[in-house]
Amino acid sequence: MKNTYFKASYLWCITTLLLLLLNMILLYKDSENNILLKNITEKYNEIAVRELRESEILKKNMLIQYATGSTQLPDIQLENFQTKNKIAFSSLSKETKPSLFFRFKESHCDLCVQKMFETFKEISDHFPCNHITVLCGYDNLRQFHAFAASSENANFHIYNIERLPVFIDDIDKPYLFTLSPDMKMHDVFIPIKEIPDYTIDYLDCLKMKYWKHVHIHGEHCRH
Repeated sequence: MKNTYFKASYLWCITTLLLLLLNMILLYKDSENNILLKNITEKYNEIAVRELRESEILKKNMLIQYATGSTQLPDIQLENFQTKNKIAFSSLSKETKPSLFFRFKESHCDLCVQKMFETFKEISDHFPCNHITVLCGYDNLRQFHAFAASSENANFHIYNIERLPVFIDDIDKPYLFTLSPDMKMHDVFIPIKEIPDYTIDYLDCLKMKYWKHVHIHGEHCRH
């Protein structure tokens, strides 16, 4: 009788311990799943917020770009780095094809400007108009000359003008545009540093629009 009672108690204890162990394992797994689910949810929310922010930026940029298109620019004077003299803006326009310009001011986001120059250098062998003309906006001419004299910028034609008489120049963002022979601004584009491929797509479109018959090393701007 005692042996039977002892065996029953022993089995009950073992069963209880096994049930407790199983319950702990299940709780641990459930906790792991909850943490995993939480991480996935947080990551999804981050992506959704980022995409929403980028979408809003794109919409604002598109409106600015649309409003700036075909703006007539006056023949203003630019600071020439090489000669230290002034030159007419019209001297930079080509007779038949539009010229491509990158405009930034010293007040603009340094990282945004840096990203653009990195993109230009990355695609220099794959884009026919690789001599992009840079229009700086430095108030301090010493800073302008220091920037233009940098060996990293040797492949760019660099000029300085404090302000272009167009409303996009008062918006705190760098931008690209083409200048037609009649001194009109076209193809205005505001890059987004978080989406570098967006800039490359823009340059690819310009290549197809203006330089599709120009021989280049590669079929596309992307590597």
